Amino acid sequence: MAPQYLHPFGQQRRHVLLASAAMGLPSALCAANAQVADETWRDGARERDLPVRLRWPTQAGPWPVVLHSHGLGGSREGGDVFGNAWAAAGFLVVHLQHPGSDAAVLGGNLRAAATAEQLLARVADVGFAIAEVQRRCSQAQGRWAQVAADRIGLAGHSFGAQTVQATAGQRYPVPATLAEPRLKAFVALSPSSNRLRLTVQAQFGAIARPFLGITGTHDGDLFGAYATGEPRAAVFEGLPPGNKALLWLDEADHMTFAGNGERPIRGQGLFARAGQAAAREPRHHALVARVTTLWWQAHLHNDDTARAALKALQGLGEADRWVQG
Repeated sequence: MAPQYLHPFGQQRRHVLLASAAMGLPSALCAANAQVADETWRDGARERDLPVRLRWPTQAGPWPVVLHSHGLGGSREGGDVFGNAWAAAGFLVVHLQHPGSDAAVLGGNLRAAATAEQLLARVADVGFAIAEVQRRCSQAQGRWAQVAADRIGLAGHSFGAQTVQATAGQRYPVPATLAEPRLKAFVALSPSSNRLRLTVQAQFGAIARPFLGITGTHDGDLFGAYATGEPRAAVFEGLPPGNKALLWLDEADHMTFAGNGERPIRGQGLFARAGQAAAREPRHHALVARVTTLWWQAHLHNDDTARAALKALQGLGEADRWVQG
């Protein structure tokens, strides 16, 4: 069943702003960003049109780039709470929309869209988007002249998190790798592992670049394989020591990490909300926006102040967890 949406300028945005203020966050992190442009980029080699939403920073550059990959059944409109935070902090945010696993599949067989073929298409979308960003930067026209195309990170939710994992260097039961060397850092919102044939160490042990996983209490599998976020948190254990981190949010569910503020998911059918997730979502959104912004600042801006803030992270709830290793 397709998710139902609230009015795009309803109570959810007000609650996020109040939560961000209570946590000492700048309201700009959660406010709508006026510098938004929707475009369609043509990948001629694959004869594939890729819808994108660009969120431009308003301060002077150079601006590193954050790509965002939506979950199954999502679109370039998703993840706006986090995208606005990143743009407000000085990053060009490019929300990718993946044909074949986007909103067009809602109302149909979602499981049939969550295939290896679609994952490969998503990985190719990321590679094309990086090349397109670099091409536009090389032409140095307009705002693109201020973009730091050598500093690109990738974030993604659910199926988008699987896209993140693949490009970061997750191993599969086949010899090929999907790692994308042009990416500098990663954020996986609701990560997951292939638990049937490889251990988490075998899957994620080769990922040496900065990798942040985010999950929580009710972050279960959309199709019922598990009901909690513990299997998702296990990805952290498979990563090698070094630039890795895990944020665990008490009472958060799978839809929490979609980061939808302007079109929040009400929750029906497969998208039903769990526990107190909907009530706590404004605070969770504000916290994820803050932590991920610090992550990008630390690893794309090489900001020691952001690293220090992550090391002594403030604002967590009593049952939340933050682990670096």
